[in-house]
Formats: sequence, C-alpha cells, structure tokens
Amino acid sequence: PLILYATRLAVRVEGFLKFALKKCTAPGQPRPRGLEFMENWKVEKSMKDLRKTLDERVIPMLEYWIDPIRCKNVDASNLVHAHLIYLFKNYTYEEFDYRSISVLLTSQVYLSINHRFSNKAYDDLADSSDPSKPP
Repeated sequence: PLILYATRLAVRVEGFLKFALKKCTAPGQPRPRGLEFMENWKVEKSMKDLRKTLDERVIPMLEYWIDPIRCKNVDASNLVHAHLIYLFKNYTYEEFDYRSISVLLTSQVYLSINHRFSNKAYDDLADSSDPSKPP
C-alpha cells in the first residue's frame, strides 16, 4: 500500500537528515560534499516536524489498522507491526520513551508469535547445474 511506502520513505528521509546534521555539526571536520551550504536550523526543524508527523499521525493510524476487533488478517497485521518497528529505526538511546518501547516490544512479541519465518537453509556455495537458478 502507498501509505506504508510513504511511511518507509519518511523514516529513510529522517535517517538522512540525522546523518547530515551529525556530519555538519562535527567540530573541526569539513562538511561532506553537497552539504557545504546546508543550514542546520532548517534541517533540525524539518526533522522535528517529520518526527512529529510520524508520532502523532502515522503511529495512531497503524495502531488503528491492527486493532484485533477490526483486523482478522494475520498477514496484514504482521506487515503493519513490522512497519511500527521500522518507525523507530533512527531513534537513539536517549530518544526512547515509554510509548516507543511499548510499541517496539508489543510488535516484536506479536511478530514472534504470529509470523512464520522460513525454515529453509540456503547454501550459497552449493554446486548448481544451472547458474541462472540460484538457491
């Protein structure tokens, strides 16, 4: 779904903004190419606005989607729980709070109980008669 794609894209953009801000505020280090004229305050504001949107709009929407009363499809719930975990990809230790930890843990427990991971072992070094069909 498009909303889940936009959510993943927003998390990736947030990660880039954090990286750019970290590299551009390092004392005694030259700025990376392409970021020479970046204004830190604009990046900080954009990052805070993006995180606010993710926290106040996206997380409640995804939690609404996985409400057990509404959603009986386990595969769809697995997908949404995985996205809830992904929303906290760029968090540092100091940024975690009660809500973020509870979302992470409940989603992780849900996935470990309901998601069926593949039990096949793949050997990349196994000889194959047809190299166009990898294991």
